[in-house]
Amino acid sequence: MENTSINKKIRERYSPRAYTDKKLSEIQIYQLFEAARWASSAYNGQPWRFLYATPDMQERWDKMFNSLIDFNKQWVQHAPLLVAGLVKTYDNEKNAPIRNAGYQLGLSVGNMVSQAGEMGLHMRQMTGFDADVLRSNFAIPSNIEPVVMFVAGYEGSQDSLDERSRVPVGKERIRKPLNEIIFDGNWQHLQ
Repeated sequence: MENTSINKKIRERYSPRAYTDKKLSEIQIYQLFEAARWASSAYNGQPWRFLYATPDMQERWDKMFNSLIDFNKQWVQHAPLLVAGLVKTYDNEKNAPIRNAGYQLGLSVGNMVSQAGEMGLHMRQMTGFDADVLRSNFAIPSNIEPVVMFVAGYEGSQDSLDERSRVPVGKERIRKPLNEIIFDGNWQHLQ
């Protein structure tokens, strides 16, 4: 069953670290966010929020860039779009926490990844950032939680990266077999 045919774009998607400095147009940027907007969400709550910057938005770019770990700064500096994905963690109308907000953000970012592929773009998501620095730099309210950062743009040459930052290209991507991710209630082999 492992060779079950799936959408070619899903199977061939990968996340480079090398990007060209070719700018994205405002229309392209908003197409990505429009794709995110149409994601499924519980009770249509849409708890996802985004901050974004392009290199020509110098102050905003610096505030976002400075929250990254040093390893990510090395390659993100060349990307044309930097985005932070955040979630609203509390529903004031229901007076309750939004327990699955991170899952819903994941659905919206997944839509963005698909849209980027349709547009000939790539995205790389990162957890290597300091949420407290981002929160401080943008005065993010306490009910909004930074979850992920990512870049989008046109793939560049890996020659622009140091050896550690390069992503293997041309190798078959490896994923866990289905029998390691689908369970019937027997969790013994996880131990």
